[in-house]
Amino acid sequence: TVRAQEEDLRYQVVGVRGKPMVYRDENDETTRLRKGQTVDDGDRITTDSHSEVVLRLKGRAYVQIPPSSKIHITRLRVGDNKRLQSRINLISGRVLTQIDPGPPVSFEVTIGKFLCRAHGTLFDVSRKKEEVKVTAFEGSVVATSQGVVEMAKARQIMKYDHGRFRYKHYLKT
Repeated sequence: TVRAQEEDLRYQVVGVRGKPMVYRDENDETTRLRKGQTVDDGDRITTDSHSEVVLRLKGRAYVQIPPSSKIHITRLRVGDNKRLQSRINLISGRVLTQIDPGPPVSFEVTIGKFLCRAHGTLFDVSRKKEEVKVTAFEGSVVATSQGVVEMAKARQIMKYDHGRFRYKHYLKT
């Protein structure tokens, strides 16, 4: 039972295209990421221009890492409130997340001092150097940076550039 619960606290690779790589901090090793493997707290995933990865957190969320992206899983554990906490540091590129209805999950994406917290079920964060775009497709996303808090509601895009929130607008249908 304990092992099954531990497996539930790891992302499983459910889709792979190309040759994505994973750096595992436990053994200081970089290897090719393959379908069926798991990634854990501390691991870094890199996709080149011809690869992408889909991760599954059993019963909780899907995370797509498109081509030319680099992420670092900085937190993946159950917190004091018995709620699963997942934090991904987006180093470059994009990350698209779909959170399952069901047990509550604290899902966050960070970029330096910029923090996005999901309050919905589908959102996207993209980064090009110092420019960050957050798109809330379903539900809302709350972003915080240097004491300033902004919220993107469902179907809104929020832009953060060089340490400042720049604009919010609705997606065109």
